[in-house]
Amino acid sequence: MPTDNRIGEFFNAINEDLQRQVNEITEEANRLKAEQAKKAKRDAKKQTDSFLRGEMANIMHSSGRRVAAARAGAKKELLERRAALEQQAFDQAAQKLKAFTETPEYESFLTASAHRMAAHFNGGEIVFYLRREDEKYTEAIAAIVPQPCRFETDDGIRIGGCRAVSESSRLAADDTLDARLESQRDWFGEHSGLSAHVAAE
Repeated sequence: MPTDNRIGEFFNAINEDLQRQVNEITEEANRLKAEQAKKAKRDAKKQTDSFLRGEMANIMHSSGRRVAAARAGAKKELLERRAALEQQAFDQAAQKLKAFTETPEYESFLTASAHRMAAHFNGGEIVFYLRREDEKYTEAIAAIVPQPCRFETDDGIRIGGCRAVSESSRLAADDTLDARLESQRDWFGEHSGLSAHVAAE
């Protein structure tokens, strides 16, 4: 369907934007990692140079503890920074999806989504859950879904889309934009290249 193509293009655009942000985040994380590694080395060197004469064995032992503590601090900082950057990327994506729900194409997306979910259920009444803002689309959805259906609002749907439950089979499907966006977190984690590893050298 043309609308599905548009939705596909829309999500491709979001994925491209996320990839761009991933690249920026990766560069920033790599810079932070390098800075933290250098700082850990500098700090350890400053703290140990004055003690090298006469107490080398004790200083080396103490230095190892300090370097380990510096690395632990750097790892914690990188983890916090990574989480903040990831959340920022997903907040921006959510805003773009929210803007999509204000376009004329959103109704077609919503009705096509409901029709797809209904096709997976074996008859019986279907309960569709929508945002309060999407109650105006209930007649359009009811017109395209062959099974009897009723509608309830779900304040847990923050962005848009719908989910459905088959009353007879108790099967459920979630095609909300919230769920679609959340499913991208695994992809983001696998492809972002971000880690909290601090170089040992």
